[in-house]
Amino acid sequence: MWITSGFPYGKGEQFIESEIGHWAGADADVVLLPENAAGVTARRSVPADVAVSDDLVRVWHSRHSQAWFTMRAAVSPVFWRELTYLTRTRALSPYRVKHALLSVTRVLTELRALRKLADRGDGPIDLVYTYWMSVGTFAACLAKREGTVRRVVSRAHRIELYEEERPAQYTALVRQFVKDIDTLYTISDNGRSYAEDHYGFSADQLVVSRLGVAVDAPPTPPAGPDALSVMSVSSLIPVKQVERLAEALGLVAERLPDVQIRWRHAGDGPLRPEIQAAAERLSAAHPNLDVEFLGQVGNADLMARYAVEEVDVFCNVSASEGVPVSIMEAMARGIPAVAPPVGGTAELVLPELLLDANWAVPDLAEVLIRQRMAFKSAEMRQRAAGAVASAYDAASNYRRFVGSVLGEGTVR
Repeated sequence: MWITSGFPYGKGEQFIESEIGHWAGADADVVLLPENAAGVTARRSVPADVAVSDDLVRVWHSRHSQAWFTMRAAVSPVFWRELTYLTRTRALSPYRVKHALLSVTRVLTELRALRKLADRGDGPIDLVYTYWMSVGTFAACLAKREGTVRRVVSRAHRIELYEEERPAQYTALVRQFVKDIDTLYTISDNGRSYAEDHYGFSADQLVVSRLGVAVDAPPTPPAGPDALSVMSVSSLIPVKQVERLAEALGLVAERLPDVQIRWRHAGDGPLRPEIQAAAERLSAAHPNLDVEFLGQVGNADLMARYAVEEVDVFCNVSASEGVPVSIMEAMARGIPAVAPPVGGTAELVLPELLLDANWAVPDLAEVLIRQRMAFKSAEMRQRAAGAVASAYDAASNYRRFVGSVLGEGTVR
């Protein structure tokens, strides 16, 4: 039983599109259990031997069901244990209490669905795999305690793992169920260490299973010696700090007046008017700085752009990341990346291109100036592509992951 947030409905969880093919033909009866279709009725295609259950989709937004499970949650021992934890740690707040209650409501909703599915299968579910360490995981843990599920495994990404990145710096319920999760697959070494140190997972519960990208794409050519071509891809929201990249490129243009600086940014968001206006003012002040905001660019279009455009370096200046796919995709095409060591980024980016943890705008400008010609070199570009091919090859990583999960026992 594979619990997702919405897949195969909607457009999110794109990584599952790459992973699911490796479950086809596996020695398992795989059933997708999406939580929420978000009003979408069309499904993305899944392999013929992978089933989809709409048991949760049908009740996720039902007012009657949610009212019933909210009342159940309010008297649930899980909710009261969470309140005890919040009180003991002096973390009690209206938001956290509300979030805990909503989380328990969702857990009980999913627990009922798992019970029904087990009843239809005439016995316990051998294994529940949750794509996110969230309410579905905890529902499976409760089902395991009562014998409805035999084993529970989960992935853990950035958004649900790093508690300080959550609203109110709070991830509900995790600590109650740590011992019930048989294996937690983190996407980076950093994530593994965090799960062990912050939540108390034991070392033998944790496995690093990296995500990945296609590694057989043609290389992207660099620009000529009198130019510096910079690419960035991210949402234009505060945590991505794209305004700091704009400031750094202004400094580069000022210090290298004879070099044509070309910056292209793919991605949109609420800060676009502000950041784009600031970048265009810098461009007006420095004739050798050309900027273009491309807006939201589909992945296929972005990959097509990499195939024909000259790009020297990819920049990511986010304050928080897991292991950025945008960096993987660029490096797989031989484009070196500059980034700060947040999340698992330090495991991916070449060491000489990592910024300090407390980097300032002039530090980024200095790296871009100092490494300008190295970005174009065959040696650095081959190392960038090799770093992705060795650790972030999607086909290899997903094949190993499926084998590891199935190695937990017979799965149906």
